[in-house]
Formats: sequence, structure tokens, C-alpha cells
Amino acid sequence: MSSKPLPSAWVDRLFSRFVAMYGSQKVGAMWADADRDEVKGVWADALGRYTGETIAAAVRGLIDSGSQWPPTLPEFSEACRVAAVNRRDQTLALAAPGGTVTTREEAAEILAKIGYSAPAKPRVDPKAWAHRVLARAAAGDETLALESIRMAERAIKAKDAA
Repeated sequence: MSSKPLPSAWVDRLFSRFVAMYGSQKVGAMWADADRDEVKGVWADALGRYTGETIAAAVRGLIDSGSQWPPTLPEFSEACRVAAVNRRDQTLALAAPGGTVTTREEAAEILAKIGYSAPAKPRVDPKAWAHRVLARAAAGDETLALESIRMAERAIKAKDAA
């Protein structure tokens, strides 16, 4: 999945926020040996897949994190990923005409009133993989790692103990 890099003004604003949150000494120390334009270019490329709202939510999360240092790019990218998932999970279920919105809970009530029930999910044995591994081992499959067989045996025992 390719994406456009963030506009340089956004990255400048992000680093400005880092300075406001952590101080210029810590931000300067983080990237003291790196070319600042190169750092910002790499950040722009990596964060281009996120929306401005997601990046803003990740910055707000940093404030609440208690971290004493600005994040590295992998840390901030993970914060953006988590913020994106959280934003997706908090989206409203149905938008009604006239500017009103319906929450997931209200939508569930409406669906229950009209008698809708989601199709049943097929039942799948979560330990089927373990049974397949043990069957391969019993058949003499020498390509199996010993630890794979041990994990399968532990999984089956955990199922039986439950």
C-alpha cells in the first residue's frame, strides 16, 4: 500500500509539538547526529499513510503516556496505528438523515426490535492446528520441528483441562 508523504509543514508542526512537549534539549539530543531534513523526510514518508486526525490523536496519546523523551519513528508510527484502530472502533454505526447519529448500542436495539440476527458464525475448533500437527507427527513427518509437536501437545492438554 503506497501513500503520499505528509506535507513538510505537517512534519514541521509535529516536531514543533515535540519541542513544546519535551523541550528543545531532548528533541535536539534525539536527532543530534542526524541531518534534520533527512529525519523529517523519513518521517514524512512513513507517516503518509495516516490521516491528520490520527496523527493528532497519537500526539494526544503521547501526552498521556508519561514518556520523558520524544518517540522514535517506530514508536510514533505504532502510536498512530493504535490511534487509527481506536478511531475506527469508535466510529458511529449509522448516520441518520437530518444530522442525527445512531450509536452502535442504539443500532443493536433497532436491529433487535425488527428481529434481525446476524448469521451464525461457523464453529471452528481453535485447536484444529494442533490436531493436524499431531496427525502429521503420527504419520512420521520428519519435517516437523520437535517444538511444534510439543506446542501442539500442550495445546491439546490445555483444551482437555479446560
